[in-house]
Amino acid sequence: MHVEKIYDFVYYLFLFVICVGHALFIYTPELQLFRLFLIFLPIFLFYTNYQVSKINITWGILVFFNVYLLYNFWITILFNSISFNNVFNFIILTLFANFFLFMSAKDIEKRINNFYIFSIIFLIGTFIWTLFEIYLQLHLPISRFSVLEEKSHIPTVFYHNENDFAAVYLLIFLLRSCIKVELYEKKVDVFDLLFFIMSLVISMVTQARLVFLILFISILLLFFFRFGFAIKSLILSICSFFCVFNFDILLDFFKLFFSNKGSNEIRFNLILTGLESFTRYGNILGYGINQSDYYYEKILHTDRYLGGIINPHAFLVEILLNSGLIFFLGFLICNLYLTFYFYRKKKYLFSIYSLLYFFILMGSSSSLFLWPHYLCFFMLFIVKKSMEKSINYKNVGEP
Repeated sequence: MHVEKIYDFVYYLFLFVICVGHALFIYTPELQLFRLFLIFLPIFLFYTNYQVSKINITWGILVFFNVYLLYNFWITILFNSISFNNVFNFIILTLFANFFLFMSAKDIEKRINNFYIFSIIFLIGTFIWTLFEIYLQLHLPISRFSVLEEKSHIPTVFYHNENDFAAVYLLIFLLRSCIKVELYEKKVDVFDLLFFIMSLVISMVTQARLVFLILFISILLLFFFRFGFAIKSLILSICSFFCVFNFDILLDFFKLFFSNKGSNEIRFNLILTGLESFTRYGNILGYGINQSDYYYEKILHTDRYLGGIINPHAFLVEILLNSGLIFFLGFLICNLYLTFYFYRKKKYLFSIYSLLYFFILMGSSSSLFLWPHYLCFFMLFIVKKSMEKSINYKNVGEP
């Protein structure tokens, strides 16, 4: 029992450093908590004689990520000069994938419950931190606003960009809700409504328009028809309140959505131009690790308005530019496989979440080294594995 509690603690710590460890460091940014933890983890597993059942390991996605690593090393060496920081981050990504999937293979139902409880702590904790940043206008060194005077009231919390924070918050909020409603078979209650309000506030204060839009679409598709009349009425009242008292912000949102030179047009042009790397320039192999800027700056010749941005603002397009057509199709197939798997199992909320996953990541500037979104991606495979084992969660889930 004592050993199991230690495993639980280490797993919680793992989840913590995945979500915030890149923002915390010792003496120098190179000594990030996330990197240091991944050095400590194999030592811990070795000395505690950590064992997992091989049958519980999600081998498919594990093999996929390791092949993904080796291929990106090869293509980077072949076409571009190697950036140590990019290569090191990619090694960290692969270590994270291996350790996380192996650790999650031990007592799957416990690991899912660990994530569920952690997600509640994360959502509440980062919301409080958001209020702190808005009130004091102070940011961690990782924030792009830490050295700027303007827009210092916009929260980024543990991330460089406010859009990254909003996208991560929405991913974790929706996945936690899916686990509660469909895996634990719990009813939606007032606490879920509070989390929705917190997500709504964060999408507003970060001015993350795409996240704001997807939040409403996802709530409509995922949960609205499951609410009772009282909760529905309360949701509509809250939304009406935000529309009335934040009319200027909403008007700015719509102006940006439909303006000729607004960010909505820029995002569309970035994605379309990124896809042209294959259709127009024959990019099949990819340009190497984190080389989207190489394409937008040195190869691309276009009359489209891109606003000087060199990140594609779409994870799948980023994969296409960096790793080529094979892994673009690989990630797309993994996503569609999960979508149809959950649909066949009549877990419609998970199916819709899987479908929305890549659309949510269009809200962030660059998702390649945005560690928490991989956490949500892997958790979907862990949930799938638990369904294959027919685990009964009816008495599990609420802390």
